[in-house]
Amino acid sequence: MEQTHQLITKSVTREEVERPLIILLNPADDFLEHRGDRVPLGLLQISAYLKMHGIKNTLIVDLNHDSLSTFIRFCQDHQPEYVSIGVSTPNYQQSVNIARTIRNVSPTTRLIAGGNHITDIPTETLTLETFDYAVTGDGELAMLEIVMGQHARGIIANRQVKDLNILPYPDYDAIPLERYTMTIDGKKATTVITSRGCKFSCFYCGSAHTGWRPRSAEHVVGELEMLYQLGYRAFYI
Repeated sequence: MEQTHQLITKSVTREEVERPLIILLNPADDFLEHRGDRVPLGLLQISAYLKMHGIKNTLIVDLNHDSLSTFIRFCQDHQPEYVSIGVSTPNYQQSVNIARTIRNVSPTTRLIAGGNHITDIPTETLTLETFDYAVTGDGELAMLEIVMGQHARGIIANRQVKDLNILPYPDYDAIPLERYTMTIDGKKATTVITSRGCKFSCFYCGSAHTGWRPRSAEHVVGELEMLYQLGYRAFYI
Protein backbone atom coordinates (compact mmCIF):
# COMPACT_ATOMS: atom_id res chain seq x y z
CA MET A 1 0.00 0.00 0.00
CA GLU A 2 1.38 3.41 -0.97
CA GLN A 3 2.17 5.94 1.70
CA THR A 4 2.86 9.61 1.13
CA HIS A 5 5.73 11.79 2.28
CA GLN A 6 4.68 14.03 5.15
CA LEU A 7 5.83 17.28 3.53
CA ILE A 8 3.82 16.56 0.38
CA THR A 9 0.63 16.12 2.41
CA LYS A 10 1.08 19.28 4.49
CA SER A 11 -1.28 22.14 3.69
CA VAL A 12 1.28 24.76 2.69
CA THR A 13 1.04 27.37 -0.01
CA ARG A 14 3.58 27.82 -2.76
CA GLU A 15 4.71 31.05 -1.11
CA GLU A 16 5.40 29.26 2.20
CA VAL A 17 7.87 26.81 0.62
CA GLU A 18 11.51 27.81 1.04
CA ARG A 19 13.32 28.35 -2.26
CA PRO A 20 14.87 26.85 -4.20
CA LEU A 21 12.83 23.68 -3.78
CA ILE A 22 14.85 20.66 -4.92
CA ILE A 23 13.25 17.23 -5.22
CA LEU A 24 15.37 14.09 -5.43
CA LEU A 25 13.17 11.37 -6.88
CA ASN A 26 13.57 7.61 -6.68
CA PRO A 27 11.28 5.86 -9.22
CA ALA A 28 9.48 2.66 -8.22
CA ASP A 29 11.69 -0.42 -8.50
CA ASP A 30 8.96 -2.66 -9.91
CA PHE A 31 11.57 -5.06 -11.24
CA LEU A 32 12.82 -6.00 -7.76
CA GLU A 33 11.34 -8.79 -5.64
CA HIS A 34 11.62 -6.75 -2.44
CA ARG A 35 11.15 -3.28 -3.88
CA GLY A 36 11.59 -0.41 -1.48
CA ASP A 37 13.22 -2.43 1.29
CA ARG A 38 16.45 -0.40 1.25
CA VAL A 39 17.08 3.32 1.41
CA PRO A 40 17.83 5.34 -1.78
CA LEU A 41 21.40 5.82 -0.65
CA GLY A 42 22.64 7.90 -3.58
CA LEU A 43 19.87 10.44 -3.07
CA LEU A 44 20.59 10.60 0.67
CA GLN A 45 24.21 11.36 -0.17
CA ILE A 46 23.31 14.16 -2.59
CA SER A 47 20.85 15.63 -0.09
CA ALA A 48 23.52 15.70 2.62
CA TYR A 49 26.03 17.33 0.28
CA LEU A 50 23.62 20.08 -0.76
CA LYS A 51 22.73 20.78 2.86
CA MET A 52 26.41 20.94 3.78
CA HIS A 53 26.67 23.78 1.26
CA GLY A 54 23.70 25.67 2.66
CA ILE A 55 20.99 24.41 0.29
CA LYS A 56 18.53 23.19 2.88
CA ASN A 57 15.21 22.64 1.11
CA THR A 58 15.74 19.25 -0.46
CA LEU A 59 12.91 16.72 -0.49
CA ILE A 60 13.46 13.03 -1.15
CA VAL A 61 10.49 11.29 -2.75
CA ASP A 62 10.60 7.50 -3.06
CA LEU A 63 7.92 6.14 -5.36
CA ASN A 64 8.34 2.70 -3.86
CA HIS A 65 6.37 4.23 -0.99
CA ASP A 66 5.05 7.65 -2.04
CA SER A 67 2.05 8.14 -4.30
CA LEU A 68 2.93 9.25 -7.84
CA SER A 69 -0.36 11.09 -8.30
CA THR A 70 0.09 13.00 -5.03
CA PHE A 71 3.65 13.87 -6.01
CA ILE A 72 2.53 15.22 -9.39
CA ARG A 73 -0.13 17.36 -7.69
CA PHE A 74 2.55 18.66 -5.35
CA CYS A 75 4.69 19.67 -8.35
CA GLN A 76 1.70 21.39 -9.94
CA ASP A 77 0.91 23.31 -6.75
CA HIS A 78 4.47 24.24 -5.71
CA GLN A 79 6.44 24.43 -8.99
CA PRO A 80 9.80 23.10 -7.71
CA GLU A 81 12.92 24.65 -9.21
CA TYR A 82 14.60 21.27 -9.72
CA VAL A 83 13.60 17.61 -9.88
CA SER A 84 16.44 15.11 -10.13
CA ILE A 85 15.58 11.50 -11.00
CA GLY A 86 17.79 8.48 -10.32
CA VAL A 87 17.55 6.44 -13.52
CA SER A 88 18.34 2.75 -13.90
CA THR A 89 17.86 0.79 -17.11
CA PRO A 90 14.77 -1.12 -15.88
CA ASN A 91 13.04 2.12 -14.80
CA TYR A 92 14.22 4.26 -17.74
CA GLN A 93 10.87 4.54 -19.52
CA GLN A 94 9.10 5.14 -16.20
CA SER A 95 11.56 7.96 -15.47
CA VAL A 96 10.96 9.55 -18.87
CA ASN A 97 7.18 9.35 -18.41
CA ILE A 98 7.40 10.95 -14.96
CA ALA A 99 9.65 13.73 -16.29
CA ARG A 100 7.23 14.47 -19.13
CA THR A 101 4.33 14.67 -16.68
CA ILE A 102 6.26 17.07 -14.44
CA ARG A 103 7.04 19.19 -17.49
CA ASN A 104 3.34 19.41 -18.31
CA VAL A 105 2.27 20.54 -14.84
CA SER A 106 5.36 22.59 -13.93
CA PRO A 107 6.96 23.94 -17.11
CA THR A 108 9.67 25.98 -15.37
CA THR A 109 11.03 23.05 -13.35
CA ARG A 110 14.49 22.01 -14.49
CA LEU A 111 14.68 18.25 -14.89
CA ILE A 112 17.85 16.32 -14.11
CA ALA A 113 18.63 12.68 -14.92
CA GLY A 114 21.40 10.77 -13.16
CA GLY A 115 22.17 7.21 -12.15
CA ASN A 116 23.63 4.13 -13.76
CA HIS A 117 21.67 4.23 -17.01
CA ILE A 118 22.59 7.85 -17.72
CA THR A 119 26.23 7.18 -16.85
CA ASP A 120 26.35 4.28 -19.32
CA ILE A 121 24.34 5.94 -22.14
CA PRO A 122 24.19 9.72 -21.64
CA THR A 123 23.63 10.62 -25.30
CA GLU A 124 20.30 8.92 -25.95
CA THR A 125 18.05 11.25 -27.93
CA LEU A 126 15.09 10.55 -25.64
CA THR A 127 17.13 11.54 -22.60
CA LEU A 128 18.38 14.80 -24.10
CA GLU A 129 14.89 15.71 -25.37
CA THR A 130 13.24 15.00 -22.01
CA PHE A 131 15.71 16.29 -19.42
CA ASP A 132 17.50 19.61 -19.06
CA TYR A 133 20.59 17.95 -17.63
CA ALA A 134 22.07 14.45 -17.92
CA VAL A 135 24.65 13.75 -15.19
CA THR A 136 27.18 10.94 -15.51
CA GLY A 137 29.17 9.50 -12.63
CA ASP A 138 29.08 11.02 -9.16
CA GLY A 139 26.09 13.26 -8.52
CA GLU A 140 27.14 15.50 -5.64
CA LEU A 141 29.34 18.08 -7.37
CA ALA A 142 27.21 18.18 -10.51
CA MET A 143 24.00 18.72 -8.56
CA LEU A 144 25.51 21.54 -6.50
CA GLU A 145 26.88 23.22 -9.63
CA ILE A 146 23.51 22.97 -11.39
CA VAL A 147 21.70 24.55 -8.46
CA MET A 148 24.37 27.28 -8.30
CA GLY A 149 23.74 28.07 -11.98
CA GLN A 150 27.15 26.94 -13.25
CA HIS A 151 25.96 24.70 -16.10
CA ALA A 152 24.02 25.22 -19.29
CA ARG A 153 21.55 22.58 -20.44
CA GLY A 154 23.06 19.28 -21.59
CA ILE A 155 25.40 16.52 -20.43
CA ILE A 156 27.50 17.05 -17.31
CA ALA A 157 30.19 14.40 -17.38
CA ASN A 158 32.29 12.92 -14.61
CA ARG A 159 32.23 15.58 -11.90
CA GLN A 160 34.07 13.14 -9.72
CA VAL A 161 34.58 13.48 -5.97
CA LYS A 162 38.28 12.70 -5.67
CA ASP A 163 38.41 12.43 -1.87
CA LEU A 164 35.33 10.66 -0.51
CA ASN A 165 36.29 11.62 3.02
CA ILE A 166 35.13 15.19 2.40
CA LEU A 167 31.55 13.96 1.95
CA PRO A 168 29.06 14.16 4.82
CA TYR A 169 27.29 11.01 5.91
CA PRO A 170 24.04 10.22 4.07
CA ASP A 171 21.02 12.31 5.08
CA TYR A 172 19.01 9.68 6.96
CA ASP A 173 17.00 12.49 8.56
CA ALA A 174 15.39 13.16 5.17
CA ILE A 175 13.36 9.93 5.05
CA PRO A 176 10.94 8.00 7.28
CA LEU A 177 13.19 5.12 8.31
CA GLU A 178 10.30 2.85 9.27
CA ARG A 179 9.48 2.39 5.59
CA TYR A 180 12.67 0.49 4.87
CA THR A 181 12.51 -3.10 6.04
CA MET A 182 15.75 -4.65 4.81
CA THR A 183 17.16 -7.29 7.19
CA ILE A 184 20.22 -9.53 7.27
CA ASP A 185 19.91 -12.67 9.42
CA GLY A 186 16.85 -11.11 11.05
CA LYS A 187 18.64 -7.89 11.99
CA LYS A 188 17.65 -4.40 10.82
CA ALA A 189 20.02 -3.60 7.98
CA THR A 190 21.06 -0.92 5.54
CA THR A 191 23.66 -0.42 2.82
CA VAL A 192 27.02 1.31 3.19
CA ILE A 193 29.34 2.38 0.36
CA THR A 194 33.00 2.18 1.34
CA SER A 195 34.55 3.07 -2.04
CA ARG A 196 33.67 4.19 -5.55
CA GLY A 197 35.00 3.42 -8.99
CA CYS A 198 37.30 0.69 -10.25
CA LYS A 199 40.85 0.51 -11.58
CA PHE A 200 39.93 -2.07 -14.21
CA SER A 201 38.39 -1.51 -17.65
CA CYS A 202 35.69 -4.14 -18.23
CA PHE A 203 33.84 -2.96 -21.35
CA TYR A 204 30.36 -3.71 -19.93
CA CYS A 205 30.76 -1.76 -16.67
CA GLY A 206 29.89 1.86 -15.97
CA SER A 207 32.70 2.06 -13.41
CA ALA A 208 35.42 1.21 -15.95
CA HIS A 209 38.31 3.68 -16.16
CA THR A 210 37.01 5.70 -13.20
CA GLY A 211 39.78 4.85 -10.75
CA TRP A 212 39.27 3.24 -7.36
CA ARG A 213 38.53 5.76 -4.61
CA PRO A 214 38.31 4.31 -1.08
CA ARG A 215 37.02 6.01 2.03
CA SER A 216 39.24 5.97 5.10
CA ALA A 217 38.55 3.42 7.82
CA GLU A 218 37.79 6.27 10.21
CA HIS A 219 35.21 7.77 7.87
CA VAL A 220 33.46 4.43 7.39
CA VAL A 221 33.47 3.65 11.10
CA GLY A 222 31.98 7.05 11.83
CA GLU A 223 29.07 6.29 9.52
CA LEU A 224 28.59 2.84 11.07
CA GLU A 225 28.45 4.43 14.52
CA MET A 226 25.81 6.90 13.30
CA LEU A 227 23.76 4.06 11.81
CA TYR A 228 24.07 2.03 15.00
CA GLN A 229 22.54 4.94 16.89
CA LEU A 230 19.64 4.81 14.42
CA GLY A 231 19.00 1.18 15.28
CA TYR A 232 20.81 -0.66 12.49
CA ARG A 233 22.59 -3.85 13.48
CA ALA A 234 23.66 -5.27 10.10
CA PHE A 235 25.25 -3.70 7.04
CA TYR A 236 25.40 -4.61 3.35
CA ILE A 237 28.76 -3.27 2.20
